[in-house]
Amino acid sequence: MINLIVKTTVKLRGAVLPPSSKSLSIRAMLFSLLAQGESILSHVLDSDDALAARNVCTALGASVNTNPIQMIIKSNGLPFVNTVSEINTGNSGITTLFTLPLLGLRENGDIPIVLDCGDQMRTRPIKPLVDALSALGMKIDYLQEKNQCPVSITGKLKGGNTEIEGFNSQYLSALLIALPSAENDSVITVNKLHERPYVNMTLDFLTQQKIAFTHQSIENKDVFHIKGNQRYQPLHQSIPGDFSSASCLIAAAALIDSNITLQGLNFNDQQGDKRLVTLLQSMGAEIIIEKEQIKIKTKNALKGIRIDANDIPDLVPALAVIGTQAMGKTEIVNVKHARIKETDRLYSMTEGLRKMGANIEVHDDGLTVYQSNLKGALVEGFNDHRTVMALSIAGMIASGTTTITNAEAINKTYPEFIKDMQSLGAQYTFESLPQSKHIILLGFKHVGKTAIGKQLAKMLEKKFIDVDNEIEKNYEKKYFTHLTCRQIMQAQGEAYFRELEAETLKQVLQLPEAVISLGGGTAFPEPNQLLIKHHILLHIMAPSGIVFERIMVEGQPAFFEEKEDPYESFSRLWDERNAIYKKLTSYTVNNNTTVDNAVDEAIEQLQKQRVKCA
Repeated sequence: MINLIVKTTVKLRGAVLPPSSKSLSIRAMLFSLLAQGESILSHVLDSDDALAARNVCTALGASVNTNPIQMIIKSNGLPFVNTVSEINTGNSGITTLFTLPLLGLRENGDIPIVLDCGDQMRTRPIKPLVDALSALGMKIDYLQEKNQCPVSITGKLKGGNTEIEGFNSQYLSALLIALPSAENDSVITVNKLHERPYVNMTLDFLTQQKIAFTHQSIENKDVFHIKGNQRYQPLHQSIPGDFSSASCLIAAAALIDSNITLQGLNFNDQQGDKRLVTLLQSMGAEIIIEKEQIKIKTKNALKGIRIDANDIPDLVPALAVIGTQAMGKTEIVNVKHARIKETDRLYSMTEGLRKMGANIEVHDDGLTVYQSNLKGALVEGFNDHRTVMALSIAGMIASGTTTITNAEAINKTYPEFIKDMQSLGAQYTFESLPQSKHIILLGFKHVGKTAIGKQLAKMLEKKFIDVDNEIEKNYEKKYFTHLTCRQIMQAQGEAYFRELEAETLKQVLQLPEAVISLGGGTAFPEPNQLLIKHHILLHIMAPSGIVFERIMVEGQPAFFEEKEDPYESFSRLWDERNAIYKKLTSYTVNNNTTVDNAVDEAIEQLQKQRVKCA
């Protein structure tokens, strides 16, 4: 894992060529797969999502060769003859959904093929598309959870009549790409279509390919009639720059003293996210549009406006940051579908910007952002490329230092983002975190974490580390005096103790894989939660009455309120902390009989998480 460290940046200068369009690159690759012959694509995006699409092409029989300028795809066309029994599309939502109907165009459609994806994509819904394809001749079975990959697919995409919800435009585009190759004509009825520019992008490809279709819009429904048994032709196409990826570059230039040029952006294509330029112009930014490039000079005062973002959900993170610097308030509305992207972006941006001091309100379908002074903070990237990039822009205009987790997420669409921003003058640096995953035991004081941890570590042939013991060692190194954690807190105060605790936790997490027991309050501060979040967490529970008796054997603890009845202090903290433990962990181990039984239960829970157990 990688953290991105961002410091205040006062000016940006230079020229950058943003990456090629992800949406156009993946469409071009899959249309080339469908066509018999050789397709030549120039300036194809090189990213994790693009690699997922390329892997689909090879899995379905095409050969793909690349050089720094071109991608050459040689395909035998339809029907596909797959040589694999499983295709994994990683965390690419567009590739996963677009591939699903293509698997109904295989020669050996009676033989099951599994479509799987990454953990992040597994949480995103596919049921609307599965239901639509079931009406068109395909048989799709969920292998684990309903409405999620992996799925097993048999049957042919025969065509016919189907309905699809328009909440995610990728459902419709997936059908529009595949159905011209079905054996029968098809009719698609779409309810409340969102993200129209992305659908128009797909329709542009169909038109260029001279595919026969008609489209009617009737109130809240869109109806598409598509002829079956049509054939695609090889493509010879250059992919323009991606306005979605360029959005954070554009936002940064509009918010900081700048003189930059962004090249390779074509305002004549169907990318909806080019609208960011006109939105910023309406807010007061000075942006000059030239042939296939834009220039942004100086930093003008911006004013807040109301933005219907239904067609531009990928711009929500950048728009939220822009809103913090615009006079008055900026309303971002009608974009509920931003909640089902790589993460819930209404939530991720609200959480991150609030930690940085922003005044921001989250609604069911949007955000209201007020002009705010931002300050550096530790914020979570939620493993979402657009959240990470947008928060990095917020860090540039904030006072102090901002640390963003999951910075590696940018590889999904814009691997060179950090390098490009640094070339313009951004104050960005990396902090690499260990890839190993510790087994971390959370729970209230005296629930048995140490006893369980020691025995569990022995069985797993790992080292056992008690964070409280490490805190005491660190204190002794600093002051040449040994005190228990309780004595440190009494002598130095809770604020000092929590600082020492956080410092010690960071040190421990840098060590090789181990079983780690945390103090009862270690997981309470949010920065510590971010540090442990991606490790394997087990919540250790014991009967509350027994725990209270164990605690009081030593007398009233330092962390109880002095003027409060001991049991009232205990009960309040028990409820507060257990709520945090349950929020952070998926698995609870009950230590209500013997330590042996608790360890057996822990082993069982770890096996469910695919942890190798001796």
